[in-house]
Amino acid sequence: MIICQLVLNKNFEITNNNTIKQKDISLFKAIREFTLYEIIHAVLNELTWYGTPEMRDKKGKAILKDIKKIRTVDDLIETDILMRSLRENIKKSHDKKI
Repeated sequence: MIICQLVLNKNFEITNNNTIKQKDISLFKAIREFTLYEIIHAVLNELTWYGTPEMRDKKGKAILKDIKKIRTVDDLIETDILMRSLRENIKKSHDKKI
């Protein structure tokens, strides 16, 4: 039997990560309450982000293939742009289904 536990962290913090000094500077802190709708939406969104398991596996393999091609910073930027485009296309098709 698989037991899952969902833990919601109500503490919300935005930091400015300064990698040179290795110190996070807190920009904003708050405590956030969640509605039942937001929780259900987030869980279902994560479960169905890439659609069916077959679609997910196909997209995962394509992502790994693209990552293996990265050799330079320019390749990295191009891959990032492609990933953002892929994510937006998936989100648009997902939103149309809802």
